[in-house]
This record gives sequence, C-alpha cells and structure tokens, in this order.
Amino acid sequence: MVTVPYRENSALHHTPGTPAPLGPTRMAPRSPEAEEARNDRARFSLAVYALRRSNARRRVLRFLAREGSSYPSFIARNMGLDLPATLGALRGLGERYTADLSLVGLQLVQEVEPVSRGSRTKVYEITDAGRAFWRAYAEIYRSDSE
Repeated sequence: MVTVPYRENSALHHTPGTPAPLGPTRMAPRSPEAEEARNDRARFSLAVYALRRSNARRRVLRFLAREGSSYPSFIARNMGLDLPATLGALRGLGERYTADLSLVGLQLVQEVEPVSRGSRTKVYEITDAGRAFWRAYAEIYRSDSE
C-alpha cells in the first residue's frame, strides 16, 4: 500500500497518516441553466470557427442578415460567389463544405418553403439566433464583417 504524505494546507481534510483519496473529486451537478449556457458558448465558438474558416459562409450570412431571406442563386449573384460555394456555405457540399459546419447545420439559417409549391428551388432565411450571432460576431470581428 502506498501512502501519500499529508499536507498541512490540503483541501481534502483527511486524517494524518492515512492515504489521501485518489482520483477526481465528485463535483456537484450543474443546473440546467448553467448547462445551457455552456452549450451556448460551445455553439458560439463552433460558429466562429466555421465563419473564420470560410469567406463564403461569412459573406452569405452577412447578406442574409441584411436581406432576411433569399434564393441561393440570388445570393451568389449579389455576393460575387459561384453557386456551388453558396450552396456549400448554406447546407454543406462534399468535403470542402461539411454539413455540420454549414449555416443550416449551425442553425444560423433555415430552409423555408418556396412561394410557389411546385418550385424545387429552396429559399433560405436567417434565424433569430443567426441574427443575434451575426451582431455579436460583427462587433468582435469588425474587419471580417465589413
């Protein structure tokens, strides 16, 4: 049996001469509010990572923050992007634009039903969370948001 030396200022408060408890100490469970705040910070940092990696994602989100909703081809034409890059930024496309880091995958943008029911073209609009994220992102990273 290995004994751990007793330390005067130990926060573990064990009896001198007995081994100190090994392993992690048990932490109190987090409240639902604290867990939600932690998840929000994780989602925010993942979204920042995605926007810092892709100029197309950043430009598409900026366009939708200004315009509200639009068709992918209209976004591409107005932002000077090609259509595959715009679709990749919106919903992911192959290996270059992964679906989990897309604007739809990050829940910053959502697909909405097109005006005409027979149309196969999707309309994308920014969510409330996406608008709030863009405001915070633009405040922090001014040079990227202009």
